Amino acid sequence: MDGLAATDVATGGVAGLMTLRRSMLWNGMRLVLRSPGALLWTYALNLGLALLFSLRLHAQLASILDHSLAAERLNSAFDLGTLLAVVHRLNYMAPPTGATSYLGLPLYVLGYFILVPGTLSCYRSGASSHLAALAGSGLSYFWQFVRITGITAIVAGIILVPLIMEESSRSAQIDENFVGIAALQRQLPGMVFIFFIAALIRLYFDLVEVYTVQLAEHLREDG
Repeated sequence: MDGLAATDVATGGVAGLMTLRRSMLWNGMRLVLRSPGALLWTYALNLGLALLFSLRLHAQLASILDHSLAAERLNSAFDLGTLLAVVHRLNYMAPPTGATSYLGLPLYVLGYFILVPGTLSCYRSGASSHLAALAGSGLSYFWQFVRITGITAIVAGIILVPLIMEESSRSAQIDENFVGIAALQRQLPGMVFIFFIAALIRLYFDLVEVYTVQLAEHLREDG
């Protein structure tokens, strides 16, 4: 009887876990479908920045490939040697495109600090997700998210920089004694470990963002 009871509890626990996972996925999809504007504006921001700040790369490639035999070799067939030569010559033969190559990251971070808290606020409150609502909610959390990002960057630096330096030193020693698959097999565990730690830090960062918006909305409702 005890064995049957334990089996029932275990089965119920697994079933409950699967139900919880389905519920989380469904609720997440429901939030996105209920406020599609948040997703669309975030996509528009990323697409617009990608197109705008790829001008430098376009100018570099155009200066090398336009009206040249190299362009024909890349268009008619895949030529790895030509492609590598183009990548190698990008920094030497391409004209500069001004400040456009340096403004992408600050503008992306600015948009992130506005759209992400605005999106979380709209999901939390069920408000409309048009651009004005997203921007208004995002601006109210702007400096909180700046502080969260700064603290997370400091913590990530303290944790990850020593790990990366140690792994770089270890990889250099491995490269001196091994090549090919043997070297990769010895380097891969360290790389996976660093990636896992970085993923945990990013997860913590996302959870703090959600908790910040949730707490603020809760205090606002109580007030």
